[in-house]
Amino acid sequence: MKARMIWILPAVLCLVVLCLAPSLSQNGAGIEVRDAQVVRELSMRMDERLPGRLASVSERIGIYCASLVHWDPIVPIPPQFQSDLAKVRERICMVGAGQVRVEALTYPRGAIKDVTPPTISGLEVTLTGPDSASITWTTNEFADSRVIYRGEPGVPSQAVENPLYTLEHKITLSGLQTRTTYYFKVLSTDRSGNTATTPEQTFYVASAVEGDVNDDGVLNMMDVTLALRLCIGADAPGVKNPRAADLDGDGKVSIGEVVRLLYRAVGLAPL
Repeated sequence: MKARMIWILPAVLCLVVLCLAPSLSQNGAGIEVRDAQVVRELSMRMDERLPGRLASVSERIGIYCASLVHWDPIVPIPPQFQSDLAKVRERICMVGAGQVRVEALTYPRGAIKDVTPPTISGLEVTLTGPDSASITWTTNEFADSRVIYRGEPGVPSQAVENPLYTLEHKITLSGLQTRTTYYFKVLSTDRSGNTATTPEQTFYVASAVEGDVNDDGVLNMMDVTLALRLCIGADAPGVKNPRAADLDGDGKVSIGEVVRLLYRAVGLAPL
């Protein structure tokens, strides 16, 4: 009897293995359950309705805290806003040991809803040297700085700009010609691309000759006479550059300055 049981047990095990062999040879997704003695695999097939239902689930943001889970659906981006975002150019900022270069930013107006240009005020021109001048102004919002200028009519225009956004603006012009009238206008563009432009204005670069009050390029007795009239407060027609007689830079012409100009005009050693 025992010998018969020993023979039957291996036969049953072989039958079980043969029954499981087809399922073990199947490919595809499945679930495997493994333990020390048995390996069994069950094939799985996705319900045809499941992909469609997964596609209908909208994107959303989940916020978790200690006692609350809240799901907020994401509203699709409106086509108008999406097209405005597409207008924003990629930018590269390179920072090195001795150099910083930043490309100007461009913001779509439709995304920010800003269509009002900056307001320019406090425009001033200051001659900072015989061939240079600084132009300053302010804006009521952050904007860049640009000055377009030219000499006498017919001369091509030049431009100097600063791409940094600021409220206080300053542009320095250099290489200017003396005894020349310059025509200029300033421009400021805000971060939404709105540009403000001033009407064309002028400034004059006088002669670099000290004491050349009438701005004819030389110092002579006519300049001394005009300087004397400025000193005593008399009418002085022909004066184009009164600052040329202000040798001390105190904003007025003194008798001592007139005497010094006289010595220079006649070729004597200055006092």
